[in-house]
Amino acid sequence: MKVIFCDIDGVLNTGRNSRRQGKPRPWDPEAVAALNHIIAVTNAKIVVSSAWRISGRHPDEILPTSELDALFTIEGLPPGTVIGATPWFHDPDPVEFSPGSFMYPSRERRVEIAAWLTTHHEVVSWIAIDDDVDAGPEGLILTDFEQGLTLDAAELAIIALGMVPGWSSSGCGDPK
Repeated sequence: MKVIFCDIDGVLNTGRNSRRQGKPRPWDPEAVAALNHIIAVTNAKIVVSSAWRISGRHPDEILPTSELDALFTIEGLPPGTVIGATPWFHDPDPVEFSPGSFMYPSRERRVEIAAWLTTHHEVVSWIAIDDDVDAGPEGLILTDFEQGLTLDAAELAIIALGMVPGWSSSGCGDPK
């Protein structure tokens, strides 16, 4: 199985699209089209690594896969594409909230990705699509918050998913 660890803000929910419509949803149609292109070519599945995976009902709760898949389906991806979410490793004590930060400081995404991979040996290749370098460097397709996932970055992702586990994106993660 091929897996895409997918962030949402800065990948599918872009700065340009949020300004254009004044809200974070629906997601940027160009970024969604780029992700759909990757999925169509590679048959990869999505594991949500974004803060969007965290329940608003309880800070230690990850949303069920069915809810995450429904969100991605509403936004234009094929049903059944989302197969799970990474665990959330965070400090138990909240910090004072400020714009642009999360209330519970988290570990690096690469640590959460590694934890998910240790229990999913069926994965033959994977990438992380994120606008933050803490998801890499291994397997990282780095996006820009303003533009999100572009077709150029999608082509890099397709190449990477065709390679063996441990592919390194060093030097090719910035698709601008």
